Amino acid sequence: MLSVRNELSELILACDPLVCDTACQIRACTLLQIYTTLQNNPQYLPISDQDYINHCRILTSISEREMDVSDTLISEKTDLSKISKADIEKYGLSSNKKKEHFVGKIRLTVADQSLKQFRQLTPQLKYDDGLLKYFQDDYLYIENSKSKIPIIPFYLSVKMMLNFLYQYNKLLILNIKQYLSQHNENQLVSAKTICFRYAGEELVRQPNKSLAQDEVGLAISMVTTNETFLNIKDQPIDVMILLSAAAHFQTPLLAKGNIDECQKDFVDGEKPAEPKPLIAYKNEVNQCSIKEYKAFRDLAHQYNLIKKEKNSTSPVFCVEHVYLSTLEKSKQHKREYLEKMQNLKLFTPRKMADSHAVTKEIDHVHTI
Repeated sequence: MLSVRNELSELILACDPLVCDTACQIRACTLLQIYTTLQNNPQYLPISDQDYINHCRILTSISEREMDVSDTLISEKTDLSKISKADIEKYGLSSNKKKEHFVGKIRLTVADQSLKQFRQLTPQLKYDDGLLKYFQDDYLYIENSKSKIPIIPFYLSVKMMLNFLYQYNKLLILNIKQYLSQHNENQLVSAKTICFRYAGEELVRQPNKSLAQDEVGLAISMVTTNETFLNIKDQPIDVMILLSAAAHFQTPLLAKGNIDECQKDFVDGEKPAEPKPLIAYKNEVNQCSIKEYKAFRDLAHQYNLIKKEKNSTSPVFCVEHVYLSTLEKSKQHKREYLEKMQNLKLFTPRKMADSHAVTKEIDHVHTI
């Protein structure tokens, strides 16, 4: 039984949450909860969770990605030829048409289960009445192989992710990369791994040495070039994550459904005349509202974090990816990444600037 649990545990950790649509933060939390269930009760894992893991495994295995030199995802495609012989035989996938239908079906199943299970995991989070419609079937979706893959606005999913961390006391592992300006956007100057956990309603930094190196947590890859955010340990990290979420486009380019209604809800506010320091903003951990979104959107405007077009460069302060990891694996990946950038002569170590330094002009780097 122990070997089965270990095998399933490794399988969960190998699953990439960036399948189905763009909301990796939803599937990462779902996978982490399944992982926790397995650790607490290795003798029983619901069939629905077993199927979920298996489907995520298949979708991960057939994902073909193009990455830039800084390990940022440029494009993602599905390679049906990567479906294993065992899966072809098990599911009767004798033709490409059957493979396409099968992949479309499991994408829909994973996305639908992720969203419904994620909401069940965060029952304390209360929503404005105007936000509840986003949980209706087919309100917002992406079409894939004739299936409607459900999606929700990005800010809403990030609020749910933070509430999940709060309710279940999960470890947040922040892997942050700092680059130079847009004139030398691949020039890395710093890479850090910093851990947080909620204490009350505040995300508090945890000394790496005090943590179990193999504790599985929710990992966030983040990039920045802005002097204001260099020394993040002195800033409220949940506020910074929400600031990034408010700056982000709320739906993918291919989203369909009630797009006009979504744009009305998540419309731009005016730039605040006098910006407040980040410390003045607060994440209401059990409340999700349009009012809070607009406050962070205004702040994102003030710091010039808003992308003008979906095919333009992204803000330099942004969440790249959310996935499962451990402190040990994150530190190992950081060492390998630094070594690669050094070999490419793209790493120029620089001492962290004063966290109170403020620059109003923000450079940009490429991301998705």
